[in-house]
Amino acid sequence: MMSHLTRKARVGLLLLSLCLGTACEKKEVVQPGQETEQPGKGAPIVGVPTAVGTPTGDKISQTIGPAGGVVRTADGNVSLSIPAGALSQPTTISLQPIENKAPLGIGSAYEFSPDGLKFAKPAQLTVKYAAGSLNGTSPEAIGIAFQDEKRVWQGKAAKVNPTEGTFTASVPHFSSWSFFKYYSLFPDAETLAPAHVLKLEVLYLKGSAMDPDVPVVDANGEINVAPLVEPKLLKANQVKNWRVNGNDAGNGFSETYGGLTVLDQGAAAEYKAPSKVPAIPHNPVAVSVELKSRQGQLILISNLTIAAENVMVLKGQKFENPITEALYLPDAFSLTMTEKRGDQTGVANLTAWVVNTFKGAGSYALGDDCQVGASMRDGVSYDSYWIDEQNETHYGPGTVTITEFNGEGKPVAGKISATLHYQSDDGKEHKTMEVTATFKTSLDSE
Repeated sequence: MMSHLTRKARVGLLLLSLCLGTACEKKEVVQPGQETEQPGKGAPIVGVPTAVGTPTGDKISQTIGPAGGVVRTADGNVSLSIPAGALSQPTTISLQPIENKAPLGIGSAYEFSPDGLKFAKPAQLTVKYAAGSLNGTSPEAIGIAFQDEKRVWQGKAAKVNPTEGTFTASVPHFSSWSFFKYYSLFPDAETLAPAHVLKLEVLYLKGSAMDPDVPVVDANGEINVAPLVEPKLLKANQVKNWRVNGNDAGNGFSETYGGLTVLDQGAAAEYKAPSKVPAIPHNPVAVSVELKSRQGQLILISNLTIAAENVMVLKGQKFENPITEALYLPDAFSLTMTEKRGDQTGVANLTAWVVNTFKGAGSYALGDDCQVGASMRDGVSYDSYWIDEQNETHYGPGTVTITEFNGEGKPVAGKISATLHYQSDDGKEHKTMEVTATFKTSLDSE
């Protein structure tokens, strides 16, 4: 009798059976990090509609008949293979790259036309993915989805060939299609300033079956898919073994590769970069985490690059990558740049502070509320000011310029240019030092 039921009736019976087996409660969709989730639990999933992607490249068209054929982009990175017998008559087939609006989408999405076209035999879509596309995920955690008439993405597991660098999946009908990640360590890659703190989260697309052995088409000819929702944060008991460059998170902070603090509210951790750029091979830093899925154990990796963004020049001598620290209090900012070599300390040092007038990004001239100091290995200290014979104080010239200011725990960047002064206690000796610096580091608070 089921064969005589309409598609609408079959969907109704399916929903009814789900409601009889579990409570059909309404669950509010949340943004990543607002709620932790466990795969396979809870009420039936209701997909989240997204905007339709706009074109990002040229449309490719080709007429394909009952004998089948292949439509591919000029660079060969995308191809759609239509088997013999899939079409009953010659049809103009078009594909066009569009913005990828799918949750945790990878690369471009693709719009195929004529929209709604169904094949007697599924076509095969193959896309070459760029290096780094699988950062933060795993080949076993890749899916393919199409956007339905309600703009909801319907997803199913795809296949990945890491050797050839391709995604492949069956396409039984035309719409907008995209590859996506079921699991993702976010962000999957990032460039950080020394001492910067970055939060990493393991995100999951709840309710999607991750089984590549499940047929794309079921016994009734319906596509075996599940709707995609906004990614959610996994529960802590779904992950284990957070590591930094292969070292357990519990090993503490290291100036070689930084440190990792696992957060107890979910599958998240905070990474703190070392105060100085680590040497190769310790940079980039690989943060990894293990999790369980229906595919077994998965390892997700995020690649973090610590950038050399701090340089100071004192008396014509250039120091690259000094240890750089910044501190912020209400209406006050201070910066310290220190060059250390081996077991030596104080090879070179530059300090700057702005008080009372500090308002974030902007330029501050040397004066009572803005001062710079420096010293080198000879132990002579230079300051922003000098005092003349009439006991009057003179500053600079010089400025401290803040080009980026995002608040506590975020990067702060800027530059310093100043003429500093040394004056003997008796006032008879007066000499100057030219200093310049550029800096970017994490902003701490006391």
